Amino acid sequence: MLDIQLGDRGPRVVLLQILLNRKGNALNVDGAYGPKTKTALEGFQRNATGHATGHCDPATFNLLFRDSGLCIIDSLDVGDEMVKRTAEPVLNDIGAGPPIELGLMCNGVGQLIQEVISRANCPIALLRLAGHGNFGRWMTVSVGAVAHLEGQAKQDAQSEYFSYLDLKHFTELRDLLSQLNNRFAKFWVDGAPWMFPWQGSGDT
Repeated sequence: MLDIQLGDRGPRVVLLQILLNRKGNALNVDGAYGPKTKTALEGFQRNATGHATGHCDPATFNLLFRDSGLCIIDSLDVGDEMVKRTAEPVLNDIGAGPPIELGLMCNGVGQLIQEVISRANCPIALLRLAGHGNFGRWMTVSVGAVAHLEGQAKQDAQSEYFSYLDLKHFTELRDLLSQLNNRFAKFWVDGAPWMFPWQGSGDT
């Protein structure tokens, strides 16, 4: 979730740094929440609310994201009731709008793509999928809670290639997923498209 603190790393921090730079900062966008990013966030918080914590909670993120011209899209695998019950209220607090709800269907990835396209009325800054990691191998999009299946039912769920995302079958999903390529926001750093370096120094 969009709850970011000193020492965190990853795409969420990248988005935070880009939004802070849009507010007049000059951070190195490296995906590492270090002292400089914290100082920039505290400055934004003081100007926006009069109170600085250096902790980017959902309320702070919503203030940063407001009027950005970008959008966040969430999808829930509601075939697992636990995901809907626990994740949906948190996602609604982020201010991203009602999540896409998919579950217990074939071709879930295809349905996801179409739903995302229909909602992407501005460049996508963040696409989040909340689902069950069934059998410890994948992120489901529409299969639901099948962790305790056995026999033929388990084999059927495992063969439902277009209802989950897994590195082992990205080649089969490549053409489908590529429909989203032009829907994402393009961020530029030093005149070049931003690429995640995976090893930010933590000094920014």
